[in-house]
Amino acid sequence: MVLKINGREVESFENLQTLLSAFPELERESIAWRDREIKTVYRHDKYVYIGQREMGLLYENDEKIEIIGSEDATTCHIIVLKEHSTSTWGVIHIDTERENQLKKMMTTLIADRNLGTGDQLGCDVYIIGGYNDERSTSAGITNVIMKYMISESDITFDLKIVCAGDINTKTMSRPRRLDYPAPIHYGAAVNARTGQVFPAKFDVHGPDKDIRGLKHFLSLIYSSKTGKVTIPAFEYDVISSAHLWLEQSDEFILEHMSTSPKVEPEHFCNDMRNTFKRMITDPEPLKTVFKNSQDRVYRLNDDTGEWELENADLFETSERANQSHTTFTVKDFIHSVKK
Repeated sequence: MVLKINGREVESFENLQTLLSAFPELERESIAWRDREIKTVYRHDKYVYIGQREMGLLYENDEKIEIIGSEDATTCHIIVLKEHSTSTWGVIHIDTERENQLKKMMTTLIADRNLGTGDQLGCDVYIIGGYNDERSTSAGITNVIMKYMISESDITFDLKIVCAGDINTKTMSRPRRLDYPAPIHYGAAVNARTGQVFPAKFDVHGPDKDIRGLKHFLSLIYSSKTGKVTIPAFEYDVISSAHLWLEQSDEFILEHMSTSPKVEPEHFCNDMRNTFKRMITDPEPLKTVFKNSQDRVYRLNDDTGEWELENADLFETSERANQSHTTFTVKDFIHSVKK
């Protein structure tokens, strides 16, 4: 058993409420973390934003980046961890119980830092996100995370914070309607220089959030080894009715595109529309978005705090690429927007 809380081993996991009852000190620490003020991270703060189905690794001695984190987690879970032997910080935004994304994160960290497979590794773990949603989606994700940490034989996980479930749930009221649960915190970040893990929101979710939102597999977006943000080349299926989705109301998009339609952040619908626009303007991404199937690689501009695409002149514009495409054209896109 290699999940520990304040030095005590956790032998099994039934649910979060039972765990917190058995470890009241964890509950106190988690509530204290929950009650901290949310900090906004701005572009001049030298940060990397980790989106859904993404992970990032930040070395303590990274000369360019100080903060790494994520937000927009409703039923999703954000895990912040620190590997003891290398002082490497990792952040992952887990969005499903159908695959063990945390295990993939640990495999990636071990490979990135060239850690020996036979070594007994240790990590401090902070879990933020997920609440008592009506569909119990959050509970399913929590279950997969906890059981993996208990069963993993080569890594010792020291659980420091679990701001999820009851602890991360508030009750919202609406006139003449039933009350409903909502998350308290949607985001978290860590400052690698100070070691402080804090509730966070981010000024900008770039670079190229609309492209990253179309990626349906887990990938490493940032590592201090390269100091660059990388969006791996990928293909996506173009929804035949993408232009029609641009015309739908916020309510319709929320109902059909969200696991938690009542509590999504206010920019959720615009983000979804931007992904549909990207489908229309770039129906063949390996020819335009990822020229010749090349990854998109970004370097931080120290003066502006912007992530700038390397070799941007090599990437064909969407307008040129779509001129010969018979299914979705720029004309179709403009027409659908005008509607």
